[in-house]
Amino acid sequence: MKKLLGILLVLSLMLSPVVFAGRNLDKTEPIADFKVYKWVSQYAPNTVAVLTVNAGERGYAVISATTEDKYVEGLAIAKELLETEPDQLRGTKFAYRRADI
Repeated sequence: MKKLLGILLVLSLMLSPVVFAGRNLDKTEPIADFKVYKWVSQYAPNTVAVLTVNAGERGYAVISATTEDKYVEGLAIAKELLETEPDQLRGTKFAYRRADI
């Protein structure tokens, strides 16, 4: 049984995507209290995802772009998405927005 679980674990690790390995925290272009994660690669999907916490006081932005120029464009989109109204779920005000670059 342990051998079977070991084989399944190895297979699942081999089949899991490695796209997250390319993302790093961008400290050169901070947006207030937001952590901005940057992924520039020819395989990136050219998308922006923004999660704001506590009604927009802090949060995370993930920008995946194929070129540095697209990344700068995505950063501008992220700043616009931060201005959206928060949703409320279980007492915590947050908003999650996605956009294409």
